[in-house]
Amino acid sequence: MGIRIQGGTSPASPQKAFDVIARSEYGKNRIEYPIFKNNIEQFYSGNNITPRDFNLYQNYPNPFNPETTIPFNLSHLSKVSILIYDIKGKLVRTLLKGKALGSGPHTTSWDGTDTSGNRVGSGTYIFKMTAGGFDKTKKMIFLE
Repeated sequence: MGIRIQGGTSPASPQKAFDVIARSEYGKNRIEYPIFKNNIEQFYSGNNITPRDFNLYQNYPNPFNPETTIPFNLSHLSKVSILIYDIKGKLVRTLLKGKALGSGPHTTSWDGTDTSGNRVGSGTYIFKMTAGGFDKTKKMIFLE
């Protein structure tokens, strides 16, 4: 029995969902194939698509206005926090706080507002993800 994963697109992301087709010719054999989904390396094993590692990717679009998407991967069930800081290190917004999410690719979005719902000013902001011992930060630019 062959297993085939086709490329495709979504309304939210017109980029190709998969750049490589994964195939398994025999249902009993479990073979890992690299698959790239929006530049996120994953592996195929049996009937599951699971990321190899935790990772936080660059937001898109960047610079942005009025909203940006933050993609990330989890290799296993974890409590995830994603926080937004201004360039001085002041907490601006909490997007996720200890939310339990399963393995796989995920996204969250930020609408350029602070915790009170006020629009932030143009500038550089830091987003930080922590999950299962993983800790990573990246920069993004908001333009009014």
